Amino acid sequence: MRDGSIPDYHPARFVNREPEINLVVGRAQEIGGNQVVRRRTIIFAGERGSGKTWLLRHLAEVTLLPPGLPTGKQLKRAGAHAVYFSLLDGHQIADLIRALGKQIAQWQGGAPLVPQQGNIPLDDLSRLLQQDVERLVHQTPLVLLVDHVYEADEALLTELERRLLAPLATLPRVLLVLAGRGKPYPWVAPELRLYVEERTLAPFDVETTKAQLERQAPDKADQAPQIQRRSWGYPLANYLLATKDDLAVVIEAILDHVKSEARTYLEALCLLRFFTEDQIPVMLAAYHDNDQYRRWGYKKAREVRDRLLDTALTHWDSERGGYVVDEAVRPLLGQHLRERDPRCWQRLHCAAHRLYRSWAKTYPQTGARWAAEADYHAQALRQAGYVPEGC
Repeated sequence: MRDGSIPDYHPARFVNREPEINLVVGRAQEIGGNQVVRRRTIIFAGERGSGKTWLLRHLAEVTLLPPGLPTGKQLKRAGAHAVYFSLLDGHQIADLIRALGKQIAQWQGGAPLVPQQGNIPLDDLSRLLQQDVERLVHQTPLVLLVDHVYEADEALLTELERRLLAPLATLPRVLLVLAGRGKPYPWVAPELRLYVEERTLAPFDVETTKAQLERQAPDKADQAPQIQRRSWGYPLANYLLATKDDLAVVIEAILDHVKSEARTYLEALCLLRFFTEDQIPVMLAAYHDNDQYRRWGYKKAREVRDRLLDTALTHWDSERGGYVVDEAVRPLLGQHLRERDPRCWQRLHCAAHRLYRSWAKTYPQTGARWAAEADYHAQALRQAGYVPEGC
């Protein structure tokens, strides 16, 4: 355990994701068989705790990352070399290039072509690494697995694409596998932007949740249906709900990277099924029980929206026509708020109910849409024993 809450990857505890594994292995086998493969970049997206890191670690057959730079092992089923690294580990581009060059030298049993020390220009390091990789993949394909891509700093991603990913993506016997959550990065290279296979990791169903708990928390496996209803099937939430008695501890583990102000915004909006800048002042006023927030203009509401997007726990949903707090955290935040501060929970539902009823009357062309949202909040209030008409 890294912090006592988030489980470290272990192959014996891994379950599911066979379609994703088969996609990567199959693509690597095609490359290894000298087939012409146009889409040699695979991107796995998914919400917080959906299992992206475990999937990439499992693909690379890494049981424990060393404290230093990345390592790699043989991807046996694909007949390829695989290297995993995370962009949250704080490495600079030069470090990553040198680490990959060193790993290639170990595989080939020789000295690395990429200098391991010295103030070498990045362009030279990148060129030497590409030569090293070309020498390696002449015999064996390379699968490069890069984790936490969208969570990384944009300046780092710009350099990563220019010095590492784009040059390697042009090589026909290199497969790139990226994973991340949040706002996608606008790649420039066609191999990263156009010729891409994108998949979203879905949450687990009840049967898979039970299989996960049998390996990770066997004494709670019989509670899989109850846990899955609370977690919506997200693997991290499944594990935390099975092993932690306090919902506050679960929330703390899931939001460990989120600052307190942004947590407030997430809580204030977590009961809405979607939102735009228009709902933000109303919900903050209800959350803080302070009508001053209602006087906020669009600019301040947009700043809150941007802070939420920065957490990578909120995204635009085109089907709903608004921003949504990720389902991996939204129901848990709502449950926790109801337990911790039921009056605040009630105020938020009441504020949403009143707002949507008003919009249903004011905007007849979209009245049915807002009436449905008003009914949703009215039902939540009734189920909790409150009378929505009395809000």
